Amino acid sequence: MALDRLGCLAHDTGRLAVRDAVVMDAKQVILCYGDDFAAAKAGREYVDAFVPEADQVFGLETIEARVDTVADAVTAVDRAIEALRTVGFMGKRKAVWLRDASFLSDTAVGKSDAVKDRLAALAGLFKGGLAPEQMLVITAVAADQRFAFFKACKAVGTLREFALPKKDFEIAKYARAAAAQAFRAAGLQAEDEVLEAFADKVGPDLRQIANETEKLSIAVGGRGRVTAERVETLTCSSRDIPAWDLADAVGEGDAGKAIKVLRRLLFQRRNPIGLVIGLENRARDLLLYREAIDHGWLKAGGFAADRRWHWGNLPDEVAQAFADRLAADPRKTHPYRTGILARQASGFTRPHLAMCFEAALSAHEKLVSSAVPAAVILEVLVLRMSAGRDPRAAG
Repeated sequence: MALDRLGCLAHDTGRLAVRDAVVMDAKQVILCYGDDFAAAKAGREYVDAFVPEADQVFGLETIEARVDTVADAVTAVDRAIEALRTVGFMGKRKAVWLRDASFLSDTAVGKSDAVKDRLAALAGLFKGGLAPEQMLVITAVAADQRFAFFKACKAVGTLREFALPKKDFEIAKYARAAAAQAFRAAGLQAEDEVLEAFADKVGPDLRQIANETEKLSIAVGGRGRVTAERVETLTCSSRDIPAWDLADAVGEGDAGKAIKVLRRLLFQRRNPIGLVIGLENRARDLLLYREAIDHGWLKAGGFAADRRWHWGNLPDEVAQAFADRLAADPRKTHPYRTGILARQASGFTRPHLAMCFEAALSAHEKLVSSAVPAAVILEVLVLRMSAGRDPRAAG
């Protein structure tokens, strides 16, 4: 099952080889925290590496710790303490798994004195030294590094963080890497554009990626090629969309999609100023790309259905301006992104793109100086920018 095969993705390395880490690390206290699915997956691998599956009937005690009340949290910690005070069956290895703990961070339950007291007792137990045949594995949806219990785990144990990136572009990169890993594990093949569409639609949640990959695997009969149509019809959209989806919809000239994306972003409470700045930047980029196409600096090769855009030789003064006057030299943009921007720019005329840039600047001014609702200002802007797409401009 794809859900079982999906590898854990760490925020820094892309994938964590937990089994190797267990073999090399003799520490008996493990804390995995962050993304709940990735943390739980890592916790399971630590448990399996310490106690073989055949011995887990007597060698594993799992304590569910995702709780809503102080009383339940205290009970979960007390059960962990009791389990650690009980030796393994016939002296064999024993793992105690405090699973999906929801009280190790700055929440009402986590800040309770009663919970802190019991966690201090648990920390005192393992700081005093566990029996050689014991291991304590803790997985948590979040863990506050300021808490005494976190510091105790850090002092004597192994910490594994599975944190999602904070910035939109980093989240998108993380989601694509996770989707690619899930597809490989399931034996699925897909073009880059299809994988990109899947990641954009499903988002970075590893559990959701695994579930949606499983659906696609069933649809193609186990192992096979996934098409864009299957991604569109079979997968569920479950992510908070990044702001550049709005700019992409506008760049595609799809007014209906752009309005839909805009309303969803506003529902997510995205800052209207940030959205209009994104549209300003997209209009500026497309104007530059349109200019480059018209002067032959940026060219497309191959057939229309499979065009690959590439930068040619630029006049010295233009190359110098790209390097010195622009925040980022467009020639250093990833080829895939270059292709997207070039295709978008080729569908508009230069006068329309110049109008889009001026309209975005005007909308920005209105957002900070007028009483007109932000949604109205942005919807009018999005419609004006999207409406000018002309396929004949590509010539």
